[in-house]
Amino acid sequence: VPVLASATVTVVNKFSPEVIYVGDTSTYTLTVKNSSNAPLTSVNLTSLLGSNVQVESILSDTCNFATKTVASAAPYGVVLAGGATPAQSGSIPGECVVTIKVKSTVSGNHPAEIPADTSPSATQSGFSALENGALVQNSTLTNVTLGVNNLPAPTGRKEFPSTAYEGAPFPLK
Repeated sequence: VPVLASATVTVVNKFSPEVIYVGDTSTYTLTVKNSSNAPLTSVNLTSLLGSNVQVESILSDTCNFATKTVASAAPYGVVLAGGATPAQSGSIPGECVVTIKVKSTVSGNHPAEIPADTSPSATQSGFSALENGALVQNSTLTNVTLGVNNLPAPTGRKEFPSTAYEGAPFPLK
């Protein structure tokens, strides 16, 4: 008899702040929400960020992933495996959260998405888990964009006195 899964799994990703300057950092948060009365096990999550957003470090992980791999070459991202998400408690979905420090040295809009119903791998963003031994995946696409702006040109000015005499001090304004 096949095991039926009843979980509605939602994966949410976000950047904070959503807009940074070239070379600055943002916190990329991945949240897994579980609406089932059973915990999710063997949680696997890959988020590839492309060639212009680099992962600096994993800041926290309440999913307790057994394996956390940070891609050191493009496409940059994280491959997370062997985690768990608690069951729903009353009307509150169980959730676990991973926070990641990222940066970009390339201006522009850099999307990050986790497609629906896609198995994660080292080369594909996706999510999968087991609920009572049955495979579950997120049923909706989640995506977010990190905006990266060039640094603004410096502003300011210096004023010099209109007359200055050799050897005499003069004030700068």
